[in-house]
Amino acid sequence: HMYQFWLQMKLGNLPMATYDGQEYKDLYKIVAAAYQNIFYVIFYVVSMLVIAFHLWHGFRVHSDWD
Repeated sequence: HMYQFWLQMKLGNLPMATYDGQEYKDLYKIVAAAYQNIFYVIFYVVSMLVIAFHLWHGFRVHSDWD
């Protein structure tokens, strides 16, 4: 994730998009390309579910959050 999106955004040679006369690196294109792969989508969704469960469990068992 860090390499595929963040590092590419900071150091990579991304296509440019123009909005209101300003040019920006077009991160949308690499994100859209990544999500064309169903295995990447499944991995990402499962990862988010694991993180959600981890956070839910942490708040649930900590007595200050009751």
